[in-house]
Amino acid sequence: MYNLPLEREALRVAIGPIKYFGQKRYRPISIAGVQLIELVDKGLGIAAINRQLRAELPGGDGDVRALREQLRELVKTQGRYVFDTVSAEPIEWNDRLVTIQLHRDFAGEGAAGAENGFRTWNVVSGAEIDPWRWLGGASGRSADLSLPVIRRTGVLSAKLKSYLMKVAHVGSECRAVYDESSVAGIHVSEIGVEFLLGNTFHPECMQNVLVSPEAMQPFLNTEGKSGFRWLTKR
Repeated sequence: MYNLPLEREALRVAIGPIKYFGQKRYRPISIAGVQLIELVDKGLGIAAINRQLRAELPGGDGDVRALREQLRELVKTQGRYVFDTVSAEPIEWNDRLVTIQLHRDFAGEGAAGAENGFRTWNVVSGAEIDPWRWLGGASGRSADLSLPVIRRTGVLSAKLKSYLMKVAHVGSECRAVYDESSVAGIHVSEIGVEFLLGNTFHPECMQNVLVSPEAMQPFLNTEGKSGFRWLTKR
């Protein structure tokens, strides 16, 4: 019973002070090591985005039980209170979209136990943008990973993977890593599409490859071409 006060404190929702991204305002909201954000702005789209982010914070009975079990196991094995941690902050925010960068560290896993990613929303509609749909596919996430979703991963087509391998810097020591998997992360912005290649088991082989809107055109479907016209309009 000695650890119940610490558990209650760790599982309490904390709302941080207002922060600024340019002239835009937001604030961190966290519980049990998971820190997401709330956008402090008007509009139905903004309200919808905030609801989506809030829903991904730990909160249900199942979440609390899992967190308590993780706490107690790590106290037993490592002698300290520690969670898997998540942090988030906006990196792009304008009148069309907001992109949030997220980072997760898995407790006790070291450098290999990390995950980085980006997620983008339409600030007018409040809908999350899935860039993989623009490539004719859909994103996925590991079923065994808890919320929040850190990044939208998908499988590169053979044509797109071949192109990325030509423009990326792929040393001989990393060739096998890229050959064995076509899974990649993705981040879309006004300046193009950034693909995250490699995996955390081989951090030395991870790299970001930026492809301009013009170079992306052969790989986009109709929805993707329309999306990029909307994204890059001045």
